[in-house]
Amino acid sequence: MLINITQAVIISVITLIISTIVAVIGYFLKRTITRVDKCEEKIEKIPSQYESTKAHNDDMREVKAELKGIKDDIKDISNEFLKTEEFIRKMLEINHKFDRIEDKIDKNARITDSKLDKLLAGLNKED
Repeated sequence: MLINITQAVIISVITLIISTIVAVIGYFLKRTITRVDKCEEKIEKIPSQYESTKAHNDDMREVKAELKGIKDDIKDISNEFLKTEEFIRKMLEINHKFDRIEDKIDKNARITDSKLDKLLAGLNKED
């Protein structure tokens, strides 16, 4: 009978160990399956989050067309407006012309002053 009790205890311990191993394996298997399910859900959502290749290509064509328009606008602007260097050169030319006009006005003013002085001097002698 002693052997039967010992065998029963050994069988109970082995059964307990096997049950524990099965429970641990079941826990990790359930956890792994849950993770796989979540990953599958995320993977299924990916196509809806991104646009199709056709839509992407259409967008790229639209962006390229807009960029070409902008480049054309920049070319038009550079052709229609003065560059800084040209502006400075033209302003220097205008300033030079103003200086020449000012010199002529000063020269005419001196001539007029001298003629007025002579005229006034002649009037003063007659008095």
